[in-house]
Amino acid sequence: MSSRLFGALLVVGLVAPSCGDGRLSAEEYFAEVSAASARYDQATDEIFDLYSTAVEDALLDFGVVTAGSDTATLVEAVDRLLNTTISEVTSAFEQVALVLETFIMSLANLEPPQQVESAHDAVTAALSRSRDAIPELVAALRGAEKLADISSTINGSSFGDTQPRVIAACLELEGVASDLGVAADLHCDEPDDPDSSQ
Repeated sequence: MSSRLFGALLVVGLVAPSCGDGRLSAEEYFAEVSAASARYDQATDEIFDLYSTAVEDALLDFGVVTAGSDTATLVEAVDRLLNTTISEVTSAFEQVALVLETFIMSLANLEPPQQVESAHDAVTAALSRSRDAIPELVAALRGAEKLADISSTINGSSFGDTQPRVIAACLELEGVASDLGVAADLHCDEPDDPDSSQ
């Protein structure tokens, strides 16, 4: 999941207080998730922005270098563009993994109310699977031989396979919030990888 997966949560309505067993009330829980997701959103937005800027600059340089160039220069420019894009996308995913780990730990440290516990655990588990799939994806991306391989590698990866599970778990948590009278906009259907912004 990404900056777009857990957006701001708007907590409204009356919810039951905590039961005195160390668990958070639903209101407290979603307030904590809101704060953690806001930090995650900001960090990943910055990663996506830096990635997009770097790749756009590389494309501009490519256009300047290749204008009227001979075949050898063109081949060299294509290789340079590919290597720059691979470097930037792998760096972005590595940074996302670190930010995702922080987000997961923030969620794991919460004591959700009993009504939320199952959905909370499902979200944490889905995010963990997504995080765990990133190193394999990064290794595969480093072996890309052409620009088209980048998108196809992401889409065909274990990381790509985790995204529907993350979305489903997010929707489940969103539904629990609704059942408890807590309005939560979790942006469950938005993209989660840097290359999707291109």
